[in-house]
Amino acid sequence: VIGVILGVFAFYEILFGDFYFLIVSLSLCLVFGIVTFILKRKAWKISVFVLVFIMLGFVVSQLYYANRVKNETLGVSAEITGRVTDVAQNGDGETRWRYLDGCSGKDGTAFDGRVKVIFVGQSELNLSVGDVVTVRGTMYSVYPFKSDVNSSYLREDYRYEMNDAVLISKREGKLKLDEIIRRYVYDTVKGYMPEIADLAYSLITGDKDALSKDISQTFSRAGIAHLLAVSGLHVGFVVAALAFVLKKFRLPAVAEGLLVITPTVIYAYACGFTPSVMRAVIMAACSYLAKIALGKYDALTSLSWAALIILIISPFYLFDAGFQMSVLSVFGIVTLHKSFVRILTRRKLPRVLKSVLNALSISLTCSLATLFTVSANYGEIPLLGVFVNILAIPTVSVAFVICLVGLLPSFFHYALWLSDKILKCVLYFASAVSRFDFATASFPSLPVSVIVLAVWFFVIGGYVNLRKVGKIVVNSVCAVLLSVCVGLAFLPKNCQTQAFVAFGYGESLCVVSSPDGEISIVGSFDNPYAVNSVLNYVQKLKISSCNLYFVNRADSNPLLVSKF
Repeated sequence: VIGVILGVFAFYEILFGDFYFLIVSLSLCLVFGIVTFILKRKAWKISVFVLVFIMLGFVVSQLYYANRVKNETLGVSAEITGRVTDVAQNGDGETRWRYLDGCSGKDGTAFDGRVKVIFVGQSELNLSVGDVVTVRGTMYSVYPFKSDVNSSYLREDYRYEMNDAVLISKREGKLKLDEIIRRYVYDTVKGYMPEIADLAYSLITGDKDALSKDISQTFSRAGIAHLLAVSGLHVGFVVAALAFVLKKFRLPAVAEGLLVITPTVIYAYACGFTPSVMRAVIMAACSYLAKIALGKYDALTSLSWAALIILIISPFYLFDAGFQMSVLSVFGIVTLHKSFVRILTRRKLPRVLKSVLNALSISLTCSLATLFTVSANYGEIPLLGVFVNILAIPTVSVAFVICLVGLLPSFFHYALWLSDKILKCVLYFASAVSRFDFATASFPSLPVSVIVLAVWFFVIGGYVNLRKVGKIVVNSVCAVLLSVCVGLAFLPKNCQTQAFVAFGYGESLCVVSSPDGEISIVGSFDNPYAVNSVLNYVQKLKISSCNLYFVNRADSNPLLVSKF
């Protein structure tokens, strides 16, 4: 897994003209292999495996990138026919855009992936999911590979955008199986949980497009936004529920595994095979395969296989926040939390106290393991998330199980009433916490911090054979390195000759910087999302002067401009 990660990251750096990372990675592996071979140590085999997987990660990244950028389209007037999908369609919000798949041009040219079609001058589109439409407009390719990889483009397979589109014709089509499932889920919760249906739908399917920005921000500031994305927690409940029922029949391990994994894969399919869901499903499959073949199960090995398979299928998921947090959370539980459990079992404490300490340990471990990833992706960390999760995780888990029961036909739907009350309490609690000024804090981080912390967790988890003195030395070195990384992250970077563009909804801001610390910001300053993106970017730079250029001063928002 380490080799594949290095290979993917090396290819990404080469996209921007930096060959040093690949050269350094390969050189270190070669030096390590040569030295250990001369010393007649078996460790030289490790360097060979790492080198092979570095090249594997590099090659799959190159192939994936070549597939994404083929058939590049830039400002071409086109007429295409495609099928309306349910992406961003379940929910109360009305949008001027639709996502089409299976698109082809007038000449029969097929377009891979989805096309985002933005209509002009049509307030009511009257388009339903499954409709086959013909539209005309200006086509552009979209590029997820920039200074930061836009993983949402990869998850949604969103490759083109058509601006100023006009609807020419439409005819009724058919829904796909996953769309039928998601529509059934949404219609059911909407009928029995009208006030909080969007939250319940997001909890079940992981589709956050239906949620209002206020609810998303509330859960984010409270540190429980991960509960809105289908993850190992959700898949774990599905697996646990199925395994619990099947255990009563005392089936052979192979039959039980098939009966558990098959519906789990269907559930993952309905959720769109997001990285966190794929990780959980693969780990569940590995657990049964290990029990069948070896009679035992190792969580860390299963996690490694899950990460490896996902990165080979879609290498740039390495930059996806959901994938990072899912893998690191499990890694923290397998290493740091298990180390705490070993200490806890040796203590004679009341069972209730042990349960509370165990829950606190899981929450704290996951928060620590994902600390630098959260700060790198969102620019801030939820300070109260550790404590909020202790109550929120079991509460939302109960609501999730009740929601699944409520999706069964007939009178089972009335179970959604109870889930509605539980989720309202969670939302009220999250809203109360998010109002505190100290709910979140800005916390910059360097990517290398994630690596240092992972190594430290690996050592603490007891996966490295060290004597007492060795443990003290290694732990001290890790602590010093992590402290240095944190300190360096707070130091502003020197400006370079470069441009940064923050994309908002209908408006963008452009930042241009020079080596002498002078920056210029160009835009109309009427979009909070773009302004906040620019603020997060410029706060990391050493700035000597800042010039604002208003594209349309009449439309600028004085409150947003005052932030600068």
